[in-house]
Amino acid sequence: MADGITASDSEPAFRRSDASDAEGILSVIESAFESWPSFDIDVEPIDHLRWKMTPPAPLSHDMHAVIELEGKIVAVQLRWQSSVRIRDQTYLADFGADLAVHPSAQGRGLGRILRDREDERLFGQPIAGFDTTPTTEQVAHMQSAGGAIRRPLAGWARALDVRAFVAVHLANGGRRHLVRTTLRGAADLVRSRFGSPSEQRRDERSPRRSVEPIAAFDERVTTLWESVSHEYQFARTRDAAWLNWRYLDPRAGRVSVYALTEADRLLGYAAFRPDRRQATVLDLVTAADARGAGAELLERGVSEMRRAGCSVVHCWLPTGHREEPALRAAGFLPTGAARALEIYRDRNVGIPDLLEVAADPASAIHVMSGDFDHG
Repeated sequence: MADGITASDSEPAFRRSDASDAEGILSVIESAFESWPSFDIDVEPIDHLRWKMTPPAPLSHDMHAVIELEGKIVAVQLRWQSSVRIRDQTYLADFGADLAVHPSAQGRGLGRILRDREDERLFGQPIAGFDTTPTTEQVAHMQSAGGAIRRPLAGWARALDVRAFVAVHLANGGRRHLVRTTLRGAADLVRSRFGSPSEQRRDERSPRRSVEPIAAFDERVTTLWESVSHEYQFARTRDAAWLNWRYLDPRAGRVSVYALTEADRLLGYAAFRPDRRQATVLDLVTAADARGAGAELLERGVSEMRRAGCSVVHCWLPTGHREEPALRAAGFLPTGAARALEIYRDRNVGIPDLLEVAADPASAIHVMSGDFDHG
């Protein structure tokens, strides 16, 4: 736990932290959030926190930050680390996850201290930082400076009943969008059921393919990702170690992963998070030459989410992503909702390639909900 500073008992003391501080950190987080995490988990919150604080090697376990007053943790900033591929180079990615200040210590600028100390460590370094558009006013205010470059992420949804269809499209796109989407959905349904024989033949699935739930990734997924990653100028590294930690550790939450195989070859995978009546597509990766793979995986996942009691499945995808046809083929429709990937110029000045890619709307990127701790 290096990087500590000396201070009197009445002054805030900043230091680095790891999972050995999990109990004290959880106390602060639970005091600041009405519920944590924001999705259902099947383990105790302390176990989820310890999972979150210990990403797979070679990522660091001791880069979280705390502030103490009189020897007690009163403010925390968890870090979310991974590696990312930017053009043909791999970089460490490190950005803030949960930021919380205990109510007893609020009003002392501790949140700003945490942010400033992270800025000192990260700004100008070849360490990528990015996140989605803030959803809370406090975080948006703290990040208002810095010249964010925003890449749009389009919202898609597969509604599984009429009420959910109306709710999701009316809430996000308004009445005109709802009408247009209803007509588009009806046309897609007609085509899927009464398409021409040639269209039906194109949609036939190879009997050698199989979509099955999995409990662990093996090195085939690393091979798949290495074959796909060069399509994108920006994407998080998806190797077996990171994917197993992110999606298939029981402490990560309720995540279901489906793999599409043909003989011994992995053609793709999709990860879903069911959460009460809604579900989210966390990740979808398919081989470029595996025609129809995305739709097969999405259809299987949607079917399982329906069985789990969900009425709608959401998905965020960069505009123009090559899996957009797969979403449509699986019955997903644009909702009219929009978020953005935010990449700040001042934070990422040490990686000019990232700023160039982010600013070029024609550059292909692969970003999905599972890339983020809140996914």
